[in-house]
Amino acid sequence: MQASPPDILITNYSMLNIMLMRSIESPIFAATRDWLSQDKLNTFHLIVDELHSYRGTGGTEIALLIRLLLDRLGLSPDSPQVRYIASSASFTKEKRSTKFLTQFFGVNGEDFAVIEREAVVEDASSQSRTKLYSEAFARFSQQGGFDNQLAFS
Repeated sequence: MQASPPDILITNYSMLNIMLMRSIESPIFAATRDWLSQDKLNTFHLIVDELHSYRGTGGTEIALLIRLLLDRLGLSPDSPQVRYIASSASFTKEKRSTKFLTQFFGVNGEDFAVIEREAVVEDASSQSRTKLYSEAFARFSQQGGFDNQLAFS
């Protein structure tokens, strides 16, 4: 990865923090910064899962880590070359969600499109399939998991 930086980097905030501190990781950030500077249409995508869990002091630290990453890439939080994608089970189109997005990412929260999940309605057949699989997983667990063969029917 250091010699030939990937197009996609999947990491967590702990490893990202370590990568930002180690000089051996510098080629990864330099290559991305160079790629971004080659064309204003090149876009860096930052994807954050479970965004609602980044609140309080821990959330502030992660928000600052993201700003450090963007600075390392030669970007500001409101750069048109950054696209933020985040998932959260608790975000809505309410003002408090917009305020959180503004504070966390350092951009205008009104610029985010909040897409709320549609309610899922299960019918009787999907409930019976769910029950079938729950029983199979229970047997799987009782039989020792992946250490033993188990047929699902």
